[in-house]
Amino acid sequence: MSATDGEIKRRVELFLRGQLRNALPARKFFPSKGGDEAEPDTQILPPFGVITCRTAERVIADEGTWQCEVEVAWFTHMDDAPAPMHSAMVREVLDALCVIPRRSSDFTHDLTIHGFDVGTASSISDKDAKGRGDIIPLVLGCSG
Repeated sequence: MSATDGEIKRRVELFLRGQLRNALPARKFFPSKGGDEAEPDTQILPPFGVITCRTAERVIADEGTWQCEVEVAWFTHMDDAPAPMHSAMVREVLDALCVIPRRSSDFTHDLTIHGFDVGTASSISDKDAKGRGDIIPLVLGCSG
């Protein structure tokens, strides 16, 4: 049975969360819809990262190969992490993304990664909420 775009999006988010948590065990990362049965995420306080698979489109209509547009957002609170500290954390996330194997299998989430490209981070902030963030885009090819 072929996976739906929603299933692929969730698998991609969980795959990247696992990879980032392995690379940066002191940092918190969450998929866009929250945790899973094994690890429910109940309270999120900065600093943390959110992985969101924005789109999942089939490359060939009748095959299970997908191209996904993903964003990894890293958030901090301005009172807790001055700009240089926030930038250093974003650099850690970028570095961790860049060392994830480009071709790999994730048997836990029934996903095969065929490759991906990491884009350039863009900054966001909310002065009222004293929040600061960076969004790192990825384009990822997978099947599952």
